[in-house]
Amino acid sequence: MPTELEARVNVLEREMGEMRKVVLLGNGKPSLVAEVASIETELKDIKASLAKLNTGISRVVWLVLSSVIGQVLYAVFNKGA
Repeated sequence: MPTELEARVNVLEREMGEMRKVVLLGNGKPSLVAEVASIETELKDIKASLAKLNTGISRVVWLVLSSVIGQVLYAVFNKGA
């Protein structure tokens, strides 16, 4: 007959086995490992999209800034003529 400590160890081993199955294999849904990997992939895609957007916005800002500076210079030098 197992002691109380052995019974507790057996319960913990069973529960750990069940948790391992859920984490690695899933419980009717994708496993937690697969879910985390999927989320990481989505985050990488979002970061790449944000980097492209940031580059595009930077170009637009530089174009607008260049245009404004050009108009200011034109106005300054046009008044002197």
